[in-house]
Amino acid sequence: MDLKFLDDLAKHILLVLYIILPGFVGYYFYCARNAAEKPSDKEIIIYTFMIGMFNFLIASPLLKLAYSSRINEIYEYVIIVLMVFILPVSLVLIFECCRRLLAGRRIILEYDKTPWDFVFKQVKEGAWIILETKDGKKIGGKFGANSFAGSYPLHGHIYIQEAWEVDDDRKFLKKVDGSPGFIISPEGYNMIWIYRK
Repeated sequence: MDLKFLDDLAKHILLVLYIILPGFVGYYFYCARNAAEKPSDKEIIIYTFMIGMFNFLIASPLLKLAYSSRINEIYEYVIIVLMVFILPVSLVLIFECCRRLLAGRRIILEYDKTPWDFVFKQVKEGAWIILETKDGKKIGGKFGANSFAGSYPLHGHIYIQEAWEVDDDRKFLKKVDGSPGFIISPEGYNMIWIYRK
C-alpha cells in the first residue's frame, strides 16, 4: 500500500476529528450549562458540526503552527488541547455572555424557556415565598442562596432552605425551629407568591 495514501488518509481523519471533537465538547458544555429537552440526533449532528466548524476557522492558524517544523513537540500538544477542549468551552462562554448582554439591552429576546425560569433566575439573591397547597393550606419560607428551583424541562420543583409558619392573610409569623427547609413538587401546590426581600 502506498505510504503517501496512508499519510493523506491520516491527515483527513485528523481534520475530521479536529472539527467533530471540539464540536461535541462545545455542544455538551452548552447543554450542561443550559437545561433543555433532549435534542434529536439530527440536531446534535447539526449543532456539533456548526460549533466544530466555527472553532476550526478560529483555531486553524494555531493548528498550522502546531504542525510546522518550527515548534517544539510539547507546544504541539498544548495547542491541540487548547483547540479541542479550551477554545470550544471559551466560545460557549463568550456566546452566553453576548446573549445576556444583548437580551439585557432588549436587542434580542430573553432566552428563558418558561416564566418559572425567568422569575427564579432573578430571585437568586433571595426572596420570601408562600405556596398554597392543593388542600388550601399555605406554607412559606425564605428562598436564599442555599435554596433551589428546578429549571426547564423540570421546572416547578422547589427546595426552600428555611420554613416559616404563615397565616391565611399571607403574613409570615415565625420560623419553624429545627426545620432544614422543605421540598415540594409542582403536583403539591396550586399557587405561589414571591416577595422580594
